[in-house]
Amino acid sequence: MAKRVVTLVTVVAACGLPLTAMAVTRTPSLLGVWQCQGKPVAATLQFKPHHRLLYNGAMSRYSLLPGVIMIKDAFGPVEYRYQLDGDRLRINSPAGADLQCYRGLAGKHGVPAPVADAALAQLHARLCSWSGPSSYSGSYSHSSWLQFDGAGRLRYGSDSVFASGSNLAHGNNDNSVGGNYSVVGNRVEITLDDGTRTEGKVRKREHDGTVTELTINDNLFAARECQ
Repeated sequence: MAKRVVTLVTVVAACGLPLTAMAVTRTPSLLGVWQCQGKPVAATLQFKPHHRLLYNGAMSRYSLLPGVIMIKDAFGPVEYRYQLDGDRLRINSPAGADLQCYRGLAGKHGVPAPVADAALAQLHARLCSWSGPSSYSGSYSHSSWLQFDGAGRLRYGSDSVFASGSNLAHGNNDNSVGGNYSVVGNRVEITLDDGTRTEGKVRKREHDGTVTELTINDNLFAARECQ
C-alpha cells in the first residue's frame, strides 16, 4: 500500500484555511513617488529600489523597520516614524515635525508640486565658531560647527582642546546631533533632534543672498572659521 505523505499544505487545505494565512508578514512597500505637505516646505519623496531615496531630487539611502524609516546621511542613521494607510503616508521626524504624503504625481489629491524655499537654499553651508584662549593658566579653545543642507536639515557638533605646559588634552564630540531649521527674514530658528531650541541671526550675506555668518547666543558662526 502506498504511503500517504502529509504536508503542511495538505493540513491547511483540509482545515479550510486559505494558503495566504500562512504568508510571512512583510514590511509594506513604500516604492514610488509621494507628494508631501509639511513645515517648512512641501516635498517630493521617491522611494527607489536598492534602498535609494530621492528627497526633492537629493539622493540618500534608507532602510525599513516596522513603523520606522532609517535615513542614512553623512553622520549616521536618522530615525523617522511612519504610518502607512493605502496611498496615504504620515512621517514624523525626530524633532516632532509631520509630513502628510500621498502616493502619486503632483496635483493628485489636491497636493501641489513642491516649491523651492529660497530662504532655506540661501543657508547651505558649514559654519563654525571658535573661542580661546582663557585667562587662567594654560590654553583652552573650543570650536562648534553647524552644517546646513539648504533644505531644512542641519547637523551640530563641537570640539575642545586644553593645553597646560607639555600636556595636551583633546576632547572631540563624536556624538553630533541632527536637527531642523527654518529661515524667516534674518532670523534662523533651530530645533535639534534632542529637543534643544535656539535662534540665530543672520550677520552676513553674499551678493547672491547666501548666508555666510550667523550669531547664536552672541557667538559668531562663520564659514571662514571652518578653514
